[in-house]
Amino acid sequence: MNEQFREPVHWSFWVIVVLALIWDIGGCMAYMAEFNAEAMAEQPESYQNLVATRPAWATAAFAVAVWGSALGCLLLLARKAIAFWLFVASFVGIVVQFTYNFALSGIELEVTPGSAVLTVMIPVIGIFLIWYTKYAEKKGWVS
Repeated sequence: MNEQFREPVHWSFWVIVVLALIWDIGGCMAYMAEFNAEAMAEQPESYQNLVATRPAWATAAFAVAVWGSALGCLLLLARKAIAFWLFVASFVGIVVQFTYNFALSGIELEVTPGSAVLTVMIPVIGIFLIWYTKYAEKKGWVS
């Protein structure tokens, strides 16, 4: 679609995408914190063990989940529909990472109210961003 003939974007699009980007920046910071000894020392022992024993493919899934979604948000801000595929890749990363963390690692993670909420919010937001990108494309806000 030609840039000059695009539909005007509703203000909520910008709010949603900026909030999603802030969320994703938090995920990227959590990813980078795993490579910081001081930050890891503050984590529960079960989480430290999970990170220390996690195979490279599960760490790669975490990287794809957070960095893919952050890049998807940047592309959505640029109104590019290709963001959809980054959100799909990110969601696959979430599924792979969670599968390892909760089913394959053999490590029983400490559950706090905050970690329980995050465990639910992460895939829900991932699914929402996939849906929202298609919604924005239908509205003519991205191409």
